Amino acid sequence: IRGKEKDEEAFIEAMNDLSEPEAGKVLPSVRGLKGNHFLDVGCGPGSWTLAYLQLNPSAKATLFDRPHVVSMAEKRIQAAGLSSRVDLVPGDFYKDPLPSVGADLAWVSAIAHQNSREQNRELFAKVFAVLAPGGQIAIRDIVMEESRTAPLGGALFA
Repeated sequence: IRGKEKDEEAFIEAMNDLSEPEAGKVLPSVRGLKGNHFLDVGCGPGSWTLAYLQLNPSAKATLFDRPHVVSMAEKRIQAAGLSSRVDLVPGDFYKDPLPSVGADLAWVSAIAHQNSREQNRELFAKVFAVLAPGGQIAIRDIVMEESRTAPLGGALFA
């Protein structure tokens, strides 16, 4: 109704509305989730990166998403006073190479449920290829049934 760009902007804002209150609760509860450089693949509004950086004051982060989405995340990063700890890299993880920044922790959130198994294998291989030796991939998502219509929350979100 408002046009593709405005609709997508509203979707990204809705992602933040869902993620922001959860990120500060979820991240501290995940054992072993530490790293000096956090790569947020498909960063959306940057909610998870902000929470990670607040929990890990010496960490740095790289956010990767399409250019207009990265600019939305940049506003949140600036408002939080964390610009000096964040690099913003525009790109499309389906088409473009991921930034090779030596990240020891890559975050892939709310992407896998919308992909086929083949797309996920390709994406995870791309992510693994840019990690520092010993780096980890953390995946936060909804596991969809084969029909791709359940669970309902995942089907509605995709």
